[in-house]
Amino acid sequence: MLCLVLRLLLVGLGVMCTVCPSMPLASAAACSVPQTRLPTVVEELQLDAVSIDYVVVVDTSGSMQESGLYPRVTGALRTFFAAMKPSDHLSILTFDTAPTLRYSDRVGPDPSTAIGQLPPVADGRGTDIGAGIAAGLAELERPGRGQVGAIVLVTDGQIQADGSPYATAESRAWNSLTDRANRLTANHHIASYAYALAPTTDAALLKKVFHDTVVVAIPPAQVEGYLNRVTEETVRHKATGALQRDAQAGVEATWGTDVAQLNLGDGEADFPVVLRSTFSRVPIVVCDFSIEIKGFDAHVSGAEQPIDLRPGESKEVHVHLSVDSMGGFGFGKRTETRSGTVAFTGTVGTPWSHAITEDLGVPFAPKLTSPPGPISVVGTTGWSWVTLVSIPLAALLLGIALWTARRLRMPKLTGALELMDEGRPVTEFALGGKVYAFGKGKHAIPGKNLVGNVRAVHRTDDYQGGLEHGVLVAAKLGTTRRSARLFSGDSLDIDSVTITYTNYRK
Repeated sequence: MLCLVLRLLLVGLGVMCTVCPSMPLASAAACSVPQTRLPTVVEELQLDAVSIDYVVVVDTSGSMQESGLYPRVTGALRTFFAAMKPSDHLSILTFDTAPTLRYSDRVGPDPSTAIGQLPPVADGRGTDIGAGIAAGLAELERPGRGQVGAIVLVTDGQIQADGSPYATAESRAWNSLTDRANRLTANHHIASYAYALAPTTDAALLKKVFHDTVVVAIPPAQVEGYLNRVTEETVRHKATGALQRDAQAGVEATWGTDVAQLNLGDGEADFPVVLRSTFSRVPIVVCDFSIEIKGFDAHVSGAEQPIDLRPGESKEVHVHLSVDSMGGFGFGKRTETRSGTVAFTGTVGTPWSHAITEDLGVPFAPKLTSPPGPISVVGTTGWSWVTLVSIPLAALLLGIALWTARRLRMPKLTGALELMDEGRPVTEFALGGKVYAFGKGKHAIPGKNLVGNVRAVHRTDDYQGGLEHGVLVAAKLGTTRRSARLFSGDSLDIDSVTITYTNYRK
Protein backbone atom coordinates (compact mmCIF):
# COMPACT_ATOMS: atom_id res chain seq x y z
CA MET A 1 0.00 0.00 0.00
CA LEU A 2 2.85 2.38 0.89
CA CYS A 3 4.45 1.67 -2.51
CA LEU A 4 1.20 2.56 -4.22
CA VAL A 5 1.01 5.93 -2.46
CA LEU A 6 4.62 6.78 -3.34
CA ARG A 7 4.01 5.81 -6.93
CA LEU A 8 0.98 8.06 -7.15
CA LEU A 9 2.96 10.93 -5.66
CA LEU A 10 5.73 10.51 -8.25
CA VAL A 11 3.23 10.41 -11.10
CA GLY A 12 1.55 13.55 -9.83
CA LEU A 13 4.81 15.47 -9.48
CA GLY A 14 6.69 14.14 -12.49
CA VAL A 15 4.45 15.26 -15.33
CA MET A 16 6.79 18.00 -16.55
CA CYS A 17 9.61 20.13 -15.14
CA THR A 18 11.33 23.51 -15.78
CA VAL A 19 13.91 26.08 -14.67
CA CYS A 20 17.08 24.02 -14.89
CA PRO A 21 20.00 25.47 -16.85
CA SER A 22 20.60 24.05 -20.31
CA MET A 23 23.52 21.66 -20.18
CA PRO A 24 26.15 20.72 -22.77
CA LEU A 25 26.27 17.17 -23.92
CA ALA A 26 28.92 14.98 -22.32
CA SER A 27 32.09 15.91 -24.11
CA ALA A 28 35.84 15.76 -24.17
CA ALA A 29 37.66 18.57 -22.40
CA ALA A 30 39.34 19.61 -25.64
CA CYS A 31 39.51 18.51 -29.26
CA SER A 32 42.88 16.81 -28.84
CA VAL A 33 43.42 14.51 -31.82
CA PRO A 34 46.56 12.39 -32.52
CA GLN A 35 48.29 13.93 -35.51
CA THR A 36 49.20 12.22 -38.80
CA ARG A 37 52.56 12.95 -40.41
CA LEU A 38 52.71 14.67 -43.80
CA PRO A 39 53.95 11.63 -45.82
CA THR A 40 50.97 9.62 -44.57
CA VAL A 41 48.60 12.50 -45.35
CA VAL A 42 50.01 12.70 -48.90
CA GLU A 43 49.54 8.94 -49.27
CA GLU A 44 45.95 9.06 -47.99
CA LEU A 45 45.15 11.91 -50.37
CA GLN A 46 45.84 9.47 -53.25
CA LEU A 47 47.50 12.18 -55.31
CA ASP A 48 48.81 9.85 -58.02
CA ALA A 49 45.64 10.51 -59.97
CA VAL A 50 46.51 14.23 -60.07
CA SER A 51 49.15 14.94 -62.70
CA ILE A 52 51.76 17.68 -62.38
CA ASP A 53 52.87 19.99 -65.18
CA TYR A 54 56.69 20.21 -65.19
CA VAL A 55 58.32 22.91 -67.36
CA VAL A 56 62.13 22.77 -67.59
CA VAL A 57 63.89 25.74 -69.24
CA VAL A 58 67.58 24.99 -69.97
CA ASP A 59 70.26 27.47 -71.06
CA THR A 60 72.06 26.10 -74.18
CA SER A 61 74.41 29.02 -74.75
CA GLY A 62 78.00 28.11 -75.63
CA SER A 63 79.27 28.92 -72.14
CA MET A 64 77.29 25.97 -70.78
CA GLN A 65 79.24 23.63 -73.06
CA GLU A 66 82.63 25.29 -72.58
CA SER A 67 82.46 25.07 -68.78
CA GLY A 68 81.31 21.43 -68.87
CA LEU A 69 78.00 22.33 -67.21
CA TYR A 70 75.71 21.14 -69.99
CA PRO A 71 76.63 17.42 -69.76
CA ARG A 72 76.16 17.57 -65.97
CA VAL A 73 72.74 19.18 -66.42
CA THR A 74 71.52 16.63 -68.98
CA GLY A 75 72.69 13.80 -66.71
CA ALA A 76 70.85 15.29 -63.76
CA LEU A 77 67.73 15.84 -65.88
CA ARG A 78 67.70 12.15 -66.81
CA THR A 79 67.38 11.27 -63.10
CA PHE A 80 64.87 14.09 -62.57
CA PHE A 81 62.59 12.87 -65.36
CA ALA A 82 62.81 9.27 -64.12
CA ALA A 83 61.39 10.38 -60.74
CA MET A 84 58.24 11.79 -62.36
CA LYS A 85 54.97 9.90 -62.67
CA PRO A 86 54.19 8.54 -66.17
CA SER A 87 50.98 10.62 -66.06
CA ASP A 88 52.80 13.89 -65.35
CA HIS A 89 53.12 16.35 -68.23
CA LEU A 90 56.64 17.45 -69.16
CA SER A 91 57.70 20.41 -71.28
CA ILE A 92 61.40 20.83 -72.15
CA LEU A 93 62.59 24.14 -73.58
CA THR A 94 66.07 25.32 -74.47
CA PHE A 95 67.08 28.90 -75.07
CA ASP A 96 70.02 30.92 -76.33
CA THR A 97 69.12 33.76 -78.70
CA ALA A 98 65.60 32.31 -78.91
CA PRO A 99 63.62 29.57 -77.12
CA THR A 100 62.93 26.16 -78.66
CA LEU A 101 60.26 23.72 -77.44
CA ARG A 102 61.96 20.30 -77.46
CA TYR A 103 59.29 18.13 -75.80
CA SER A 104 55.69 18.59 -74.59
CA ASP A 105 53.81 15.45 -73.62
CA ARG A 106 53.20 12.93 -70.87
CA VAL A 107 56.40 11.64 -69.30
CA GLY A 108 55.29 8.12 -70.14
CA PRO A 109 56.90 4.88 -68.97
CA ASP A 110 60.28 5.67 -70.61
CA PRO A 111 61.67 9.10 -69.62
CA SER A 112 64.65 8.59 -71.99
CA THR A 113 62.30 9.57 -74.84
CA ALA A 114 62.08 13.08 -73.39
CA ILE A 115 65.77 13.42 -72.54
CA GLY A 116 66.63 12.33 -76.06
CA GLN A 117 65.03 15.49 -77.42
CA LEU A 118 67.68 17.74 -75.92
CA PRO A 119 70.45 18.87 -78.28
CA PRO A 120 73.68 16.86 -77.84
CA VAL A 121 75.75 20.02 -77.26
CA ALA A 122 75.11 23.59 -76.16
CA ASP A 123 76.44 25.94 -78.86
CA GLY A 124 74.17 28.98 -78.77
CA ARG A 125 75.54 32.50 -79.13
CA GLY A 126 73.21 34.47 -76.85
CA THR A 127 71.24 34.22 -73.59
CA ASP A 128 67.66 35.51 -73.88
CA ILE A 129 66.45 34.51 -70.41
CA GLY A 130 63.20 36.49 -70.76
CA ALA A 131 62.25 34.71 -73.99
CA GLY A 132 62.98 31.36 -72.34
CA ILE A 133 60.75 32.23 -69.35
CA ALA A 134 58.01 33.49 -71.70
CA ALA A 135 58.03 30.18 -73.60
CA GLY A 136 57.92 28.24 -70.32
CA LEU A 137 55.01 30.35 -69.09
CA ALA A 138 53.14 29.61 -72.33
CA GLU A 139 53.45 25.88 -71.59
CA LEU A 140 51.96 26.39 -68.13
CA GLU A 141 49.10 28.32 -69.78
CA ARG A 142 48.39 25.68 -72.40
CA PRO A 143 44.83 24.29 -72.81
CA GLY A 144 44.26 21.24 -70.65
CA ARG A 145 46.82 22.33 -68.07
CA GLY A 146 46.67 20.87 -64.59
CA GLN A 147 46.05 22.66 -61.31
CA VAL A 148 49.59 22.02 -60.08
CA GLY A 149 52.77 22.86 -61.96
CA ALA A 150 56.44 23.64 -61.59
CA ILE A 151 58.85 25.70 -63.70
CA VAL A 152 62.62 25.20 -63.42
CA LEU A 153 65.15 27.60 -64.95
CA VAL A 154 68.78 26.42 -65.29
CA THR A 155 71.39 28.95 -66.50
CA ASP A 156 74.98 30.05 -66.05
CA GLY A 157 74.72 33.44 -67.69
CA GLN A 158 73.38 36.93 -67.79
CA ILE A 159 71.07 38.46 -70.36
CA GLN A 160 72.66 38.73 -73.82
CA ALA A 161 69.70 39.49 -76.09
CA ASP A 162 70.19 42.55 -78.20
CA GLY A 163 66.98 43.49 -80.01
CA SER A 164 64.83 41.23 -77.80
CA PRO A 165 61.79 42.65 -75.93
CA TYR A 166 63.47 41.21 -72.85
CA ALA A 167 66.89 42.78 -73.47
CA THR A 168 66.77 44.59 -70.12
CA ALA A 169 65.00 43.69 -66.88
CA GLU A 170 63.30 47.11 -66.90
CA SER A 171 61.51 46.59 -70.21
CA ARG A 172 57.73 46.51 -70.33
CA ALA A 173 57.79 42.97 -71.68
CA TRP A 174 58.91 41.72 -68.24
CA ASN A 175 55.92 43.43 -66.64
CA SER A 176 53.68 41.63 -69.10
CA LEU A 177 55.20 38.30 -68.01
CA THR A 178 54.51 39.20 -64.38
CA ASP A 179 50.86 39.97 -65.14
CA ARG A 180 50.43 36.65 -66.95
CA ALA A 181 52.03 34.75 -64.08
CA ASN A 182 49.78 36.48 -61.53
CA ARG A 183 46.67 35.50 -63.49
CA LEU A 184 47.88 31.92 -63.71
CA THR A 185 48.78 31.53 -60.03
CA ALA A 186 45.47 33.02 -58.92
CA ASN A 187 43.84 29.66 -59.64
CA HIS A 188 46.81 27.28 -59.97
CA HIS A 189 49.60 26.17 -57.69
CA ILE A 190 52.89 26.83 -59.46
CA ALA A 191 56.25 26.09 -57.84
CA SER A 192 59.12 28.08 -59.33
CA TYR A 193 62.88 27.40 -59.11
CA ALA A 194 65.88 29.29 -60.56
CA TYR A 195 69.22 27.45 -60.42
CA ALA A 196 72.29 29.59 -61.06
CA LEU A 197 75.28 27.49 -62.11
CA ALA A 198 77.80 30.35 -62.02
CA PRO A 199 78.67 33.05 -59.47
CA THR A 200 77.10 35.82 -61.55
CA THR A 201 73.85 35.13 -63.45
CA ASP A 202 70.44 36.63 -64.13
CA ALA A 203 68.61 33.49 -62.94
CA ALA A 204 66.92 35.56 -60.22
CA LEU A 205 64.87 37.32 -62.92
CA LEU A 206 62.45 34.40 -62.69
CA LYS A 207 61.48 35.81 -59.29
CA LYS A 208 60.38 38.99 -61.08
CA VAL A 209 57.77 36.88 -62.88
CA PHE A 210 56.88 34.32 -60.19
CA HIS A 211 57.28 36.10 -56.86
CA ASP A 212 57.70 32.91 -54.80
CA THR A 213 60.60 31.62 -56.88
CA VAL A 214 63.31 29.77 -54.98
CA VAL A 215 66.64 31.12 -56.29
CA VAL A 216 69.70 28.99 -55.53
CA ALA A 217 73.33 29.30 -56.63
CA ILE A 218 74.51 25.69 -56.72
CA PRO A 219 77.77 23.96 -57.52
CA PRO A 220 77.49 21.94 -60.75
CA ALA A 221 78.02 18.69 -58.89
CA GLN A 222 74.84 19.27 -56.86
CA VAL A 223 72.45 19.90 -59.75
CA GLU A 224 70.95 16.41 -59.52
CA GLY A 225 70.23 16.74 -55.79
CA TYR A 226 68.50 20.08 -56.20
CA LEU A 227 66.39 18.81 -59.10
CA ASN A 228 65.22 15.93 -56.93
CA ARG A 229 64.01 18.46 -54.37
CA VAL A 230 61.80 19.96 -57.06
CA THR A 231 59.87 16.68 -57.25
CA GLU A 232 59.43 16.57 -53.47
CA GLU A 233 58.35 20.19 -53.25
CA THR A 234 55.97 19.85 -56.16
CA VAL A 235 54.28 16.93 -54.44
CA ARG A 236 53.75 19.25 -51.49
CA HIS A 237 52.22 21.79 -53.86
CA LYS A 238 50.03 19.04 -55.23
CA ALA A 239 48.85 18.25 -51.69
CA THR A 240 48.28 21.96 -51.05
CA GLY A 241 46.18 22.23 -54.19
CA ALA A 242 44.15 19.18 -53.22
CA LEU A 243 43.46 20.62 -49.76
CA GLN A 244 42.80 24.20 -50.83
CA ARG A 245 39.18 23.46 -51.59
CA ASP A 246 38.68 22.17 -48.05
CA ALA A 247 40.17 25.29 -46.46
CA GLN A 248 36.70 26.90 -46.27
CA ALA A 249 34.76 23.72 -45.50
CA GLY A 250 33.24 22.83 -42.13
CA VAL A 251 30.60 20.76 -40.37
CA GLU A 252 26.90 21.58 -40.64
CA ALA A 253 24.56 20.65 -37.79
CA THR A 254 20.84 20.39 -38.44
CA TRP A 255 17.83 18.94 -36.68
CA GLY A 256 16.91 15.49 -37.86
CA THR A 257 13.29 16.13 -36.89
CA ASP A 258 10.85 19.02 -36.55
CA VAL A 259 11.41 20.75 -33.20
CA ALA A 260 9.00 23.62 -33.81
CA GLN A 261 6.45 21.60 -31.81
CA LEU A 262 8.36 18.95 -29.85
CA ASN A 263 6.05 16.82 -27.71
CA LEU A 264 7.29 16.47 -24.14
CA GLY A 265 4.23 14.71 -22.81
CA ASP A 266 6.39 12.94 -20.22
CA GLY A 267 8.66 15.94 -19.67
CA GLU A 268 11.33 14.49 -22.00
CA ALA A 269 11.91 13.33 -25.56
CA ASP A 270 14.62 11.89 -27.82
CA PHE A 271 15.36 13.38 -31.22
CA PRO A 272 18.15 13.06 -33.82
CA VAL A 273 20.70 15.70 -34.83
CA VAL A 274 22.46 15.36 -38.20
CA LEU A 275 26.12 16.35 -38.52
CA ARG A 276 27.35 16.67 -42.10
CA SER A 277 30.96 17.14 -43.17
CA THR A 278 31.39 19.44 -46.17
CA PHE A 279 35.04 18.41 -46.53
CA SER A 280 35.95 16.57 -49.72
CA ARG A 281 39.24 15.07 -48.52
CA VAL A 282 39.91 15.81 -44.85
CA PRO A 283 38.72 13.46 -42.06
CA ILE A 284 37.09 15.38 -39.24
CA VAL A 285 36.52 14.94 -35.50
CA VAL A 286 33.80 16.88 -33.66
CA CYS A 287 34.12 17.27 -29.90
CA ASP A 288 32.77 19.56 -27.18
CA PHE A 289 29.47 19.18 -29.03
CA SER A 290 26.62 20.85 -27.17
CA ILE A 291 23.20 22.38 -27.70
CA GLU A 292 22.36 25.88 -26.53
CA ILE A 293 18.71 26.63 -25.85
CA LYS A 294 17.56 30.17 -25.13
CA GLY A 295 14.09 31.11 -23.94
CA PHE A 296 13.55 28.31 -21.43
CA ASP A 297 15.72 26.06 -19.27
CA ALA A 298 16.29 22.43 -20.17
CA HIS A 299 18.58 19.47 -19.69
CA VAL A 300 20.37 18.02 -22.73
CA SER A 301 22.25 14.74 -22.77
CA GLY A 302 23.36 11.99 -25.13
CA ALA A 303 25.64 11.98 -28.22
CA GLU A 304 28.76 10.01 -27.33
CA GLN A 305 31.90 11.98 -28.15
CA PRO A 306 34.16 12.52 -29.98
CA ILE A 307 32.24 12.17 -33.26
CA ASP A 308 34.28 11.03 -36.28
CA LEU A 309 33.22 12.09 -39.78
CA ARG A 310 34.73 10.87 -43.02
CA PRO A 311 34.93 13.35 -45.93
CA GLY A 312 31.40 14.16 -47.06
CA GLU A 313 29.82 11.90 -44.43
CA SER A 314 26.57 12.67 -42.62
CA LYS A 315 26.06 11.10 -39.23
CA GLU A 316 22.98 11.07 -37.05
CA VAL A 317 23.49 11.42 -33.30
CA HIS A 318 20.67 11.10 -30.81
CA VAL A 319 20.04 13.76 -28.18
CA HIS A 320 17.83 13.58 -25.11
CA LEU A 321 15.97 16.72 -24.03
CA SER A 322 14.12 17.10 -20.74
CA VAL A 323 12.37 20.04 -19.11
CA ASP A 324 11.92 20.06 -15.34
CA SER A 325 8.36 19.91 -13.99
CA MET A 326 6.39 23.13 -13.78
CA GLY A 327 4.69 21.18 -10.99
CA GLY A 328 2.71 22.71 -8.13
CA PHE A 329 -0.73 21.94 -6.69
CA GLY A 330 -2.75 23.08 -9.68
CA PHE A 331 -6.32 21.92 -9.90
CA GLY A 332 -6.41 19.69 -12.94
CA LYS A 333 -3.95 19.09 -15.79
CA ARG A 334 -3.35 21.68 -18.49
CA THR A 335 -1.19 21.93 -21.61
CA GLU A 336 1.63 24.47 -21.68
CA THR A 337 4.19 25.49 -24.35
CA ARG A 338 7.75 26.70 -23.89
CA SER A 339 9.31 28.50 -26.88
CA GLY A 340 12.81 29.72 -27.65
CA THR A 341 15.74 29.28 -30.03
CA VAL A 342 18.23 26.45 -30.38
CA ALA A 343 21.76 26.32 -31.81
CA PHE A 344 24.68 23.93 -31.74
CA THR A 345 28.23 24.58 -30.63
CA GLY A 346 31.31 22.41 -30.88
CA THR A 347 34.97 22.15 -31.79
CA VAL A 348 36.04 20.72 -35.14
CA GLY A 349 39.47 19.12 -35.39
CA THR A 350 41.36 16.74 -37.66
CA PRO A 351 44.35 14.40 -37.36
CA TRP A 352 45.74 16.26 -40.39
CA SER A 353 45.79 19.67 -38.72
CA HIS A 354 49.57 19.91 -38.16
CA ALA A 355 50.38 18.65 -41.65
CA ILE A 356 47.95 21.12 -43.26
CA THR A 357 48.84 24.25 -41.29
CA GLU A 358 52.48 23.72 -40.31
CA ASP A 359 53.92 21.55 -43.09
CA LEU A 360 51.91 22.86 -46.04
CA GLY A 361 51.10 26.34 -44.74
CA VAL A 362 47.43 26.15 -45.71
CA PRO A 363 45.12 28.30 -43.51
CA PHE A 364 42.81 25.85 -41.82
CA ALA A 365 40.30 26.68 -39.08
CA PRO A 366 37.25 24.44 -39.55
CA LYS A 367 34.08 25.32 -37.69
CA LEU A 368 30.71 23.86 -36.83
CA THR A 369 27.92 25.95 -38.33
CA SER A 370 24.37 26.00 -37.06
CA PRO A 371 22.13 29.04 -37.58
CA PRO A 372 19.82 29.50 -34.55
CA GLY A 373 16.35 28.12 -35.18
CA PRO A 374 13.03 28.12 -33.32
CA ILE A 375 12.14 25.41 -30.85
CA SER A 376 8.89 24.82 -28.96
CA VAL A 377 8.17 22.10 -26.42
CA VAL A 378 4.63 21.12 -25.48
CA GLY A 379 3.82 19.32 -22.24
CA THR A 380 1.35 19.07 -19.39
CA THR A 381 1.47 20.56 -15.89
CA GLY A 382 -0.59 20.40 -12.70
CA TRP A 383 -2.17 17.37 -11.04
CA SER A 384 -5.00 15.52 -12.71
CA TRP A 385 -8.32 15.10 -10.88
CA VAL A 386 -7.57 11.40 -10.58
CA THR A 387 -4.33 12.21 -8.77
CA LEU A 388 -5.99 14.73 -6.45
CA VAL A 389 -8.61 12.14 -5.40
CA SER A 390 -6.28 9.17 -5.34
CA ILE A 391 -3.68 10.60 -2.94
CA PRO A 392 -5.96 11.23 0.13
CA LEU A 393 -7.89 8.03 -0.58
CA ALA A 394 -4.65 6.07 -0.72
CA ALA A 395 -3.49 7.68 2.54
CA LEU A 396 -6.78 6.68 4.23
CA LEU A 397 -6.51 3.13 2.97
CA LEU A 398 -2.93 2.97 4.18
CA GLY A 399 -3.98 4.10 7.68
CA ILE A 400 -6.73 1.48 7.81
CA ALA A 401 -4.33 -1.19 6.66
CA LEU A 402 -1.75 -0.26 9.29
CA TRP A 403 -4.40 -0.18 12.07
CA THR A 404 -5.78 -3.55 11.00
CA ALA A 405 -2.36 -5.12 10.84
CA ARG A 406 -1.56 -3.86 14.33
CA ARG A 407 -4.80 -5.25 15.76
CA LEU A 408 -4.16 -8.62 14.17
CA ARG A 409 -0.73 -8.82 15.82
CA MET A 410 -2.06 -7.96 19.32
CA PRO A 411 -2.49 -10.95 21.79
CA LYS A 412 -5.87 -11.69 23.43
CA LEU A 413 -6.68 -10.61 26.98
CA THR A 414 -7.06 -13.17 29.78
CA GLY A 415 -7.73 -12.90 33.54
CA ALA A 416 -9.67 -10.29 35.51
CA LEU A 417 -9.34 -6.73 36.70
CA GLU A 418 -10.44 -5.59 40.23
CA LEU A 419 -11.19 -1.94 41.06
CA MET A 420 -10.85 -0.81 44.74
CA ASP A 421 -11.64 2.61 46.20
CA GLU A 422 -9.84 3.59 49.42
CA GLY A 423 -9.07 -0.10 50.12
CA ARG A 424 -12.66 -1.28 49.56
CA PRO A 425 -13.38 -3.69 46.66
CA VAL A 426 -15.89 -2.07 44.32
CA THR A 427 -16.07 -4.27 41.22
CA GLU A 428 -14.25 -7.11 39.46
CA PHE A 429 -14.71 -8.14 35.81
CA ALA A 430 -13.24 -10.70 33.44
CA LEU A 431 -11.16 -9.46 30.49
CA GLY A 432 -11.57 -10.56 26.87
CA GLY A 433 -10.80 -9.51 23.33
CA LYS A 434 -7.73 -7.47 22.47
CA VAL A 435 -8.63 -4.08 23.97
CA TYR A 436 -10.95 -3.73 26.97
CA ALA A 437 -12.38 -0.39 28.18
CA PHE A 438 -13.57 0.30 31.75
CA GLY A 439 -15.11 3.22 33.64
CA LYS A 440 -18.77 2.88 32.67
CA GLY A 441 -21.68 0.86 34.08
CA LYS A 442 -20.65 -2.11 36.18
CA HIS A 443 -17.03 -1.45 35.28
CA ALA A 444 -17.05 1.90 37.07
CA ILE A 445 -16.59 3.25 40.63
CA PRO A 446 -19.59 5.28 41.66
CA GLY A 447 -18.78 8.92 42.25
CA LYS A 448 -15.37 8.60 40.68
CA ASN A 449 -14.61 9.86 37.15
CA LEU A 450 -12.39 6.89 36.35
CA VAL A 451 -11.85 5.74 32.74
CA GLY A 452 -9.25 3.55 31.10
CA ASN A 453 -8.42 0.65 28.80
CA VAL A 454 -6.51 -2.58 28.94
CA ARG A 455 -4.33 -4.29 26.30
CA ALA A 456 -2.69 -7.69 26.49
CA VAL A 457 1.09 -8.03 26.97
CA HIS A 458 3.37 -10.87 27.85
CA ARG A 459 6.86 -11.61 29.11
CA THR A 460 9.17 -14.60 29.39
CA ASP A 461 8.61 -16.68 32.53
CA ASP A 462 12.09 -17.48 33.84
CA TYR A 463 10.80 -20.05 36.39
CA GLN A 464 8.01 -21.91 34.61
CA GLY A 465 9.32 -21.46 31.06
CA GLY A 466 7.23 -20.12 28.21
CA LEU A 467 5.34 -16.81 28.28
CA GLU A 468 3.61 -15.09 31.21
CA HIS A 469 0.49 -13.15 30.18
CA GLY A 470 -0.22 -9.71 31.57
CA VAL A 471 -1.89 -6.43 30.70
CA LEU A 472 -1.01 -2.84 29.90
CA VAL A 473 -3.37 -0.63 31.88
CA ALA A 474 -3.82 3.05 31.01
CA ALA A 475 -6.18 4.94 33.39
CA LYS A 476 -7.32 8.50 34.06
CA LEU A 477 -8.92 9.80 37.25
CA GLY A 478 -9.91 13.42 36.94
CA THR A 479 -6.77 15.11 35.64
CA THR A 480 -4.40 12.38 36.84
CA ARG A 481 -3.12 9.80 34.38
CA ARG A 482 -1.29 6.56 35.16
CA SER A 483 -0.21 3.53 33.08
CA ALA A 484 1.67 0.34 33.93
CA ARG A 485 2.36 -3.20 32.78
CA LEU A 486 0.68 -5.58 35.30
CA PHE A 487 1.17 -9.28 35.70
CA SER A 488 -0.87 -11.54 37.96
CA GLY A 489 -1.10 -9.93 41.46
CA ASP A 490 0.30 -6.54 40.37
CA SER A 491 -1.56 -3.29 41.09
CA LEU A 492 -1.66 0.26 39.77
CA ASP A 493 -2.57 3.14 42.15
CA ILE A 494 -4.11 6.34 40.86
CA ASP A 495 -5.03 8.67 43.73
CA SER A 496 -7.47 6.70 45.99
CA VAL A 497 -8.18 3.99 43.40
CA THR A 498 -6.27 0.71 43.14
CA ILE A 499 -6.42 -1.43 39.97
CA THR A 500 -5.32 -5.06 40.45
CA TYR A 501 -4.82 -7.66 37.72
CA THR A 502 -5.28 -11.41 38.34
CA ASN A 503 -4.45 -14.04 35.72
CA TYR A 504 -6.36 -17.28 36.39
CA ARG A 505 -4.57 -19.12 33.58
CA LYS A 506 -1.68 -21.18 34.91
